[in-house]
Amino acid sequence: WQGFSGSYGRYFRSVGRPAKPTRLMVGLHYLRHVHDLTDDQVLAQWIENPYWQYFCGFREFQWNRPVEADTLRRWRARIGTEEYTSLLGRLVQAGLEAGALPAKHP
Repeated sequence: WQGFSGSYGRYFRSVGRPAKPTRLMVGLHYLRHVHDLTDDQVLAQWIENPYWQYFCGFREFQWNRPVEADTLRRWRARIGTEEYTSLLGRLVQAGLEAGALPAKHP
């Protein structure tokens, strides 16, 4: 997770409203991609799934959305299409290396 923070932290300035945690944003985008969901759908399912919440860095169950759907869209726009594609590739590679994903998808 620290590697992702270093890679994507450069897109967010320390002025104004603090940025959402990188682990949260990367985790939500990973879940969105893997489950082929829209921004609204991933946030709705996140509320109901303590495993997803833990994966995104929360230690206690949350009852509210951590961000709005527009925040996810703006985050993707800020890092750009090329970086977003790279992010998804890095996530899949990390999952393969950790043994969390099968080497071959059915």
